[in-house]
Amino acid sequence: MFRRFTHINGVESYWSWTKRRLNKFNGISKRHFSEYLLEPEWRFNHRDSIEVDLKKLIRKA
Repeated sequence: MFRRFTHINGVESYWSWTKRRLNKFNGISKRHFSEYLLEPEWRFNHRDSIEVDLKKLIRKA
């Protein structure tokens, strides 16, 4: 989704939320760091529509 204006608070909110999600792992290697970020990124971008997306996935199965 494209938003015309982005505020620094949105970036800080995302990073704070992501750090809390990543705390469940006991350390993350630098080699795989970008891969660990993919799941929280998807969840953050779809946080308002996750139930709708889940229903679509179930219907496709």
